[in-house]
Amino acid sequence: MPDQTDTRARLQAILDAAADHLERGNTRAYWKTIERISPVYARVAGQVANREGPLGTGARERLQDAAENGLKRRLSEADIDRIEIEIATRDHDTRQKNLAGEGWAGVTLRQTGDYHSATFKGFGLPSNTYTLHPVIAALGPVANAWRDTDRRDDPAAKARFDDAIKRHKMSLGEGLRHWFDIGVNNLSFISDVVEGYAHNFQDWSEERRRKFQTLFENGDASGAMDHGPHAGKFFDRAGVVADLTRQDDPLEDVLLKRPGDLTDAEVRAVMGRRLDSRDDGEREALFRIEKARFDHIYGTAPARRDATGRLIQPEPVNSANANPSPARGPDGRPMAETLSAVAEQVADLAQGGDRLDAVRALQRGLNVLIREPWRTPDFNPEVWRERLRRSGREEPSSLFAGSQPLKDDGLPGPETRAALRRAAAAWGRPGVEEGLALGRFDGFVRNAEAGGLRTAAETAFAPLFPAGTARPGRPRPEGYGLQMAVNDLGQEMMGGTYRPLKEDGDIGPKTEAAFHDVLRAAGPDRLISRLGKRLGFFGAAGDTADVA
Repeated sequence: MPDQTDTRARLQAILDAAADHLERGNTRAYWKTIERISPVYARVAGQVANREGPLGTGARERLQDAAENGLKRRLSEADIDRIEIEIATRDHDTRQKNLAGEGWAGVTLRQTGDYHSATFKGFGLPSNTYTLHPVIAALGPVANAWRDTDRRDDPAAKARFDDAIKRHKMSLGEGLRHWFDIGVNNLSFISDVVEGYAHNFQDWSEERRRKFQTLFENGDASGAMDHGPHAGKFFDRAGVVADLTRQDDPLEDVLLKRPGDLTDAEVRAVMGRRLDSRDDGEREALFRIEKARFDHIYGTAPARRDATGRLIQPEPVNSANANPSPARGPDGRPMAETLSAVAEQVADLAQGGDRLDAVRALQRGLNVLIREPWRTPDFNPEVWRERLRRSGREEPSSLFAGSQPLKDDGLPGPETRAALRRAAAAWGRPGVEEGLALGRFDGFVRNAEAGGLRTAAETAFAPLFPAGTARPGRPRPEGYGLQMAVNDLGQEMMGGTYRPLKEDGDIGPKTEAAFHDVLRAAGPDRLISRLGKRLGFFGAAGDTADVA
């Protein structure tokens, strides 16, 4: 059988070439070579192994999360490299055995799970760290039938898979059995799941993976399918919201309350955290909260002494709060309400577009807040001091002291959640929504090409202005704000060479040309911050009505 012999020889040559790359520790070249056998799976695995793009970043963060939970430390770069080499080596060994035994050089879905689990277990990590673990668990024995070399138009592959479904149907979850019964193309379905996981797993939390597995096991797809522009694709709206609102530290909300609102039990929790902390800055910040609460109850008058010189026990000027109350923003809304509302807006963006881009918009907006705009001459510090005074803090920097800008990677991790909570406490819902709008526009600014400025501005900012502010086809508030910001920075950065725009609110060709000129001169951060000021966001100069 010369054809079969030739095929084996060709596959063996590919595996030999891939093995040479492994010996040199080059996983990038290994997976690129294996793509000649496995176009989809090897491409995905290569992106993960080499941390390429959002997919690689997501894989790395997922691995680090598993290490922090299981090993109580983060993995070093050398650790990660060793893990990737081990995975690739086990992949090669599996392919070599399959070629020697059955004449094909692929791997089954089950085998990918086995060698990933063995690798992770060897490094002390949970065996279910592999992203496709819930899919394999849901498919049960059927996972043995899917091969990464299968083609959807291959009758033999289709027959093998159909046979596996018939033999193992009762071992599948009810929902999965139903999907097969209604005529889903089985091979296509599994391939789409694998590639879909690859594209999206970087922002899939443990909660979302659990819900996805529940969908397989229980067949409850209600509310889990996207009925928007991408209808028919899985969309876990509840997971998006949960990832942004989940509490990572039980003390988080307590620390964002006004000190006077704290109960005795909450103050004891703050004291306990301070005593346990090894961070000087954290201890000092926690002590300030304790002192502010003491001052609220007993006042700030000098201590009194009796005739013998002994201190007199101070009398309370305010009673201690006996019942826990929710943390609130300066707008009076419970912080949890603001978090939920903003998370729902991010979910709206994700359902109508791209999940990562939606979270990136929030992260970029939070970065605008973290840059402390009140510290620049363009903002009125008295407005901010009044807003923060209402929250029990003298200086606005207290909520963001030491905060570093977020990575705009689209991954809603602990740092993003913490920044969102602080923003809700500092600005309330209106301010955070303004930040989200600036974050959406920031995405356009950083990738700006000719055309699209008017649409980008209206899409980002129109929801913030009352209905009827502008009639269809007429100038809009965001147009005026954008032109004023461009004129401000144009004159500052370009001097006499800049020709000011007519501030008429109409975003036309002249505005677009000036916008791009100023963007090149000032950079996106400065342009976005100035635009926020000119739109009246964040207590900009002249926004005295907010503190009246």
